Amino acid sequence: MKKREKSARLMTAHQAIFHCPVCRGEMSVREASGMVCTQGHRFDIARQGYINLTVGPVRSSYGKDLFDARQNVIQSGAFDPLHAELISRIEGPAGDQPAPRYLLDAGCGEGSHLAAVCRQLEDRGQPVLGLGLDLAKSGIQAAAREYGDCLWAVADLADPPLRDASFDVLLNILSPASYGTFRRLLRPGGTILKVVPGEEHLRELREEYDTLKDGGAYSNRETVHLFSRQYPDFRQELMTWTVPVDDERLAVIARMSPLSWHRTPDAGERLFKRGIRDITFSVVVLEGQAGPDREPSVVSERLEEK
Repeated sequence: MKKREKSARLMTAHQAIFHCPVCRGEMSVREASGMVCTQGHRFDIARQGYINLTVGPVRSSYGKDLFDARQNVIQSGAFDPLHAELISRIEGPAGDQPAPRYLLDAGCGEGSHLAAVCRQLEDRGQPVLGLGLDLAKSGIQAAAREYGDCLWAVADLADPPLRDASFDVLLNILSPASYGTFRRLLRPGGTILKVVPGEEHLRELREEYDTLKDGGAYSNRETVHLFSRQYPDFRQELMTWTVPVDDERLAVIARMSPLSWHRTPDAGERLFKRGIRDITFSVVVLEGQAGPDREPSVVSERLEEK
């Protein structure tokens, strides 16, 4: 089955979670080639299997080379400890027939985190639907090309064309957040899992790329504080591990991070001269629950390092 046809079938089964980006009307899949709303606005499904739900020109600083490198690193197992932690928090209660869970990855990039989590949940008997959104078309193209069991869409994360209270779990992994949108999309009692860089994340690259502002160490304190304002009963978990590298793997890891955008001209050469054989990965997993009685916040935040 072609990717477009497979995606169209999956979209048809779950078309109720979408609304039209133009008029907010109901959407339905037509002839396995696109989605059409009740007012006739049409959005085609690309041959790669994704759908573009933007309504105007978009720009993204993230390109194909970065997403290809990131996909390579994630598929190599570098983020396996993070995936195991996320899965432990997503799994529903044990039962003979667990109910399907709807997962949204807001800012999914090239899709490897969502695909890995969904695949392992399915392997454990937990049926899921995974939907990945990103404004970077090159990332969504890479996701659709590689992972056919999830839905992928190019969309504005500040106002995604999705129905209220459609998702049980929302992932926001090393990506900016729009908390008002997240509250709108989560079902009552739903879970948000936000992953932010730890202060030691990719420390070896930071040391060489001279990206520390005013000579101070990187800090995620402001991001964690903002999350705590949205979810006062949140919990957090710091995870740190190292990944062995050779020069080839080190080069791929360097390409996957926007840290390299700010490097000095000789930083790359210095990096390889150091003979680095381990890279530090460090993240903080923030978990919050959607309450039924709180009004959505319009607060959003921007992270420099994705």
